[in-house]
Amino acid sequence: MDNKNVLITGVLGGMGYATAKAFLAKGYKVFGIDTKDECDLDVEYFKADLTDLNQVNKAFNQISAKTQKLDMICHFTGIYNMHAYNGICKYCKRIII
Repeated sequence: MDNKNVLITGVLGGMGYATAKAFLAKGYKVFGIDTKDECDLDVEYFKADLTDLNQVNKAFNQISAKTQKLDMICHFTGIYNMHAYNGICKYCKRIII
C-alpha cells in the first residue's frame, strides 16, 4: 500500500477492531481512537471520548503531528440507525476485499 492512512473511531469495539485488522493486513497505517486505556492492536492509538470536544481536539492534534493526511475515516463510535450502519459496512468491505 502506498502509505495510505486510515482513522478508525471505536477501534477497540467489534466492528472497529475487525476493520483495523483488515486494514493492517492490507498495509495501511491505522490511527485508532477509543475510550479504553490500552490497545492490543499495532495501530497509533489515542484514548479519547468523542463526546468531549477537548479530548477530540487533543487527539486530532496528536494525529496531525504524526501525519499530514488521512485517506479515510471509519467512524464506529456511537449508535447508528441501521441504514447508515449497513452503508458503512458495505463501503469498508468493498475497499478491504
